[in-house]
Amino acid sequence: MIKKIKIKELRIGMFVHDFNCGWMDHPFIKRRLTINTDAALEKVKKIGIEDLYIDTSRGLDVKKTPAPPPPERIVIKETKSEVLKTIQRESIKEEEIPKTITYQEEIDNAKEILSETKDVLVEAYDNVILGKETNLQALHPIVDVMVESISRNKDALISLLRVKEGDDYTFMHSLSVSTMLITFAKTVGIKGDLLNQYGMAGLMHDIGKMKIPLNILNKPGKLSDDEFALIQNHVVEGLEILNKDRSVSDIVLKVTAEHHERLDGSGYPNGLSGDQISLAGQMAAIVDVFDAMSSDRIFVSGIPPVVAINEIFKSRANHFKEDLVNKFINFIGIYPVGTLVKLESNRTAVVIESNHLRPIIRIVYENISRKKLMSRPIDLSQGTGLNDRIIGYEDPARIGLDMMQVMELAQLRY
Repeated sequence: MIKKIKIKELRIGMFVHDFNCGWMDHPFIKRRLTINTDAALEKVKKIGIEDLYIDTSRGLDVKKTPAPPPPERIVIKETKSEVLKTIQRESIKEEEIPKTITYQEEIDNAKEILSETKDVLVEAYDNVILGKETNLQALHPIVDVMVESISRNKDALISLLRVKEGDDYTFMHSLSVSTMLITFAKTVGIKGDLLNQYGMAGLMHDIGKMKIPLNILNKPGKLSDDEFALIQNHVVEGLEILNKDRSVSDIVLKVTAEHHERLDGSGYPNGLSGDQISLAGQMAAIVDVFDAMSSDRIFVSGIPPVVAINEIFKSRANHFKEDLVNKFINFIGIYPVGTLVKLESNRTAVVIESNHLRPIIRIVYENISRKKLMSRPIDLSQGTGLNDRIIGYEDPARIGLDMMQVMELAQLRY
């Protein structure tokens, strides 16, 4: 139930449905959120609003108060040699332990994050086009929210960026690279504030393309040598933009400078090779290539993610370090969320949770009868569905689906 309350009635545990003010007038990235800390509560009270709207179906009502934390109790465990007295704390702050949840549980939150992040990023890129000063500091809270979503479920936000509209490709590509770079960084053991820097690097890595004429960026045919040189110059343009802001981290600058460099020295703009390329630059190169290859652009259709992964795998040792390629494949999965796969049982399924070679799938098509259907999830990693071993990927068009419909099937709750 949506209810309007006075700001003085707001308390921890309530779910804010609407701040009753413009999005730019409050300090939160999300328009709707649960108030779960004293800091968040104080931040809302400082906005200056008199009242707001809460959703009592998703949080506490004004008549309800949070239960007091249970007292610490002593749990006595006896062993053969001694009695161990252990104080068991039953009330642990929620924010201290990130909860891992299912793809379907995170997808709605990821959609909201994507919508608001895209708006802010487009504004930042538009400022570059118009020659205005860009406040990159405003992007850091957005990246923090992306990191939180990825910590809850690594697939939700990434999967939403599989489908890109032609006119929005540059923005969506940057969001996609940012999301995957955060996940990649977590996979190689990077933690804390550094994750935000990797996310920022993904958002900014192609900012120099805002200086390239659209007729060249979106040219359907082969580029001339002069046009290709102009495209390559987006790296230099990007660094020029970012160097104007002293708050930009070294990781952001390295990713912008090096995401087109290659291990064997065949990349650009400086022909760096081997360890001349930073770890962040090498990681960004893999992510950038994967997303570019597997995304549809104006006049150009992307290849299936499975094929893109295979191409990157074949390029290891020449273009990319083998151990980084293996770690990238480990988190993205051979069959990412939203991939249609052929099963040994002569049926077609959509991947709804990636897990390397044995993901969670939902059968959507019977190949023999040519009928669409909807099964309950099958977790191949648990040994269920013994006749449903994946034998390859499927083209959505062959069974009358487009990529948007495939992603909708993956997002259905079960």
